[in-house]
Amino acid sequence: MSNRSSVKSPCKVADQNALILIKLSIFVDRVPMKNFWNLENKIILFFITLSAFSIYVSTPSKVNRQVASIDLSAEKCGQAIVDINTSGKKVKEFSAQLKSSITEAFKVCLGQYIRIKTISPAGNEEEGVAFFETIFSRLDMPYKRFYVDNIHGIGGDKRVNFIATLPADRSSNYDWSSKQDKKSIILLNHMDVVDAIASQWEDPKLTWSGKVAPSKEHPNEEYIWGRGALDMKGIAITQLINMWILKQMDSKIKRDIHFLAVADEEAAGAGAIGAIQKMEEGEELHALSSASLVLNEGGGGIKDTPSDGWDLFLLATEEKGGAWLKLTQNDPIKMLSDLFKSKLIMIDSVIKKNDKKITGHGCKVVKIVTPKAKVNVVASKVIVDFECNEGFQTEFLFKSIFKHNFKTVKTSAVQNGVSTSLTIETSSASHGASGINESAMDALVLGLYYLDILSIRKKKKLPSYFDYIQTAATKSLINGLRKSNVILAIVSRLSFIPFFRTLILKEVENSFGLDGLFRTSCQFSAMNFNKDNSGVTEALVDCRLLHTALRNKDSKDHPKDFIEQLYKKIKNPELKIDLISGWNVSYSPVNNKDFKMIQRTLNAISRKREGKKKAKSVASAYLFPAGTDSTWFRNPYSAGVDFIETIPSYGFFPLYMTEDLLASYHGSNERFPVAEVPGTVYRYLLVLDKLSRRSDLKIIRKAKTQFQKLTNRKPKKVKTQSTEDTFNSIKEEYQEQIQITPAFE
Repeated sequence: MSNRSSVKSPCKVADQNALILIKLSIFVDRVPMKNFWNLENKIILFFITLSAFSIYVSTPSKVNRQVASIDLSAEKCGQAIVDINTSGKKVKEFSAQLKSSITEAFKVCLGQYIRIKTISPAGNEEEGVAFFETIFSRLDMPYKRFYVDNIHGIGGDKRVNFIATLPADRSSNYDWSSKQDKKSIILLNHMDVVDAIASQWEDPKLTWSGKVAPSKEHPNEEYIWGRGALDMKGIAITQLINMWILKQMDSKIKRDIHFLAVADEEAAGAGAIGAIQKMEEGEELHALSSASLVLNEGGGGIKDTPSDGWDLFLLATEEKGGAWLKLTQNDPIKMLSDLFKSKLIMIDSVIKKNDKKITGHGCKVVKIVTPKAKVNVVASKVIVDFECNEGFQTEFLFKSIFKHNFKTVKTSAVQNGVSTSLTIETSSASHGASGINESAMDALVLGLYYLDILSIRKKKKLPSYFDYIQTAATKSLINGLRKSNVILAIVSRLSFIPFFRTLILKEVENSFGLDGLFRTSCQFSAMNFNKDNSGVTEALVDCRLLHTALRNKDSKDHPKDFIEQLYKKIKNPELKIDLISGWNVSYSPVNNKDFKMIQRTLNAISRKREGKKKAKSVASAYLFPAGTDSTWFRNPYSAGVDFIETIPSYGFFPLYMTEDLLASYHGSNERFPVAEVPGTVYRYLLVLDKLSRRSDLKIIRKAKTQFQKLTNRKPKKVKTQSTEDTFNSIKEEYQEQIQITPAFE
């Protein structure tokens, strides 16, 4: 029995209602006017009026008409994907025609998807779900929408999510409520995106456009522009096109493939958490409890890294824990002092002992406003109101002193008597996990320091919770980089010495341009204060935890452990620290057979280079510095679930990233390079095809072969375990697989 969604699209409802009205108008037009007011026609007119009123009530209004237009766009996307024709053959290499059709479909689909403004925290994912429903209906794959509880309550009590499946038998029907007799793969993506400040984009019209256009820095290259192009609507379209190509290919798929689009990843993870909760027996997604692999965001490729002629593919196997904090205090200056003391503000490298400070101005902060403040987006703009001594000129001074040596900071100041309003703005916001762009908050702190309003002292030693940590993923990354870097290969042999280990991790971290890749890191993301209102200062800090994985191994609440450490470090009873959201460190094994297959497939890829030899590839596990929905699948207990096993989850997206593309995550000018579309889809397909053809039955056959070898051996004189006992031990070793597929019982 199919669980295909039976919900009619809003545009079809509108079309049917319009058709009824047209028929009614034709009937009225044909009635002779001289006979119009007889009793029979009065009765007919009454029912016509009643029908028209009901149609008016049920016909989608302004909001739903937008859904209808999106539905038509989705039809265009669906048709563009259908036009990708592999002729039923297994794709070994993309032809020029196939590359062209894939690129065209990608541009159409991603462009339309970006135009659907699924802005966190409200999300409004309903339109995104309608978009996917239309597409998968066109692709003839079973799909459905499902609802979960909204954790933070913004945008209603429920959040809508979407699942579609390519069954191993390529059937048009699927029952998600029943556990399947085979393993499956989940292609996970989230529909919501963070907001954007259009004025910080090189063209404000590009922000939600989905338009294909070049950039100012790269006028000869085309990009698909708009918020979500990389995080992570572009990944969703890659997964979508891959499912269609796999459906056409003459390939023996042995695992069901689920396309799971969830809500609310950028805020609280309600979609993924709700989906996991619905995997329980008797729930509507019980089939997903058979999943043995999740592919999600968190991966990427980098050309000529760490040395020329080598391409690095990063596969996220671990994620830091999270502690999204709201700190409250009455005095904003004391708040900033506490943040610096605990090193939640990290500006030591730009402070010098002999820096001259400006005094005699008598300036005091009376108001701080961070527009669109969000804990996981490092602020790109902050507005500060001052009151200074009468006659003191602030405009020119403030414009210069708050710029300091920042490259992208812009300042403006307007003085009116003793009052001055200062605006500090950078060219882009930044992802809270990485802080890759310059921060308006850092510029504010330094400016207050040079005005001698904020008194802070530089400290050489960081708190112990910022120590460098080496994990399984970190070791894998270092080993992968050693293959392509001779110096690192030599130095890494001394990594058993703590000093050298820390030095290696620092150097690798610097080469990626990411602060806190191998340690706990915090980003001061926003601040608000109003002296004339409540007088309360609120600061937002995005911390990503790693040290807790070693120091609090048995703890189920790493964020709470970290907050206790902060209180001990700051020692200010007036400071209150509240947890907005938090989660533990999560990881998936690097010796998993699926992961090894992904590695082998990517390692075999070589890239052509003009006038040079082909670039070799190395794929490596790494610790993803941000947070994703993978954490809930790796640790279902965090999602409030203890009835399913952990599901290995890996960040995999083989797009070649550049520094400016990476900086656009949660920042400005987010875009997807058109030239990279065919290669990204091809590399994803190579991996997904091999994964889908890999069956856990091979493990069972191996167990049977071992059993047969044991039964054919000659008995030894020494006392041995019976063959039956031996087979039972093998059964125990592979118990999970045998229970799911009892092929040789």
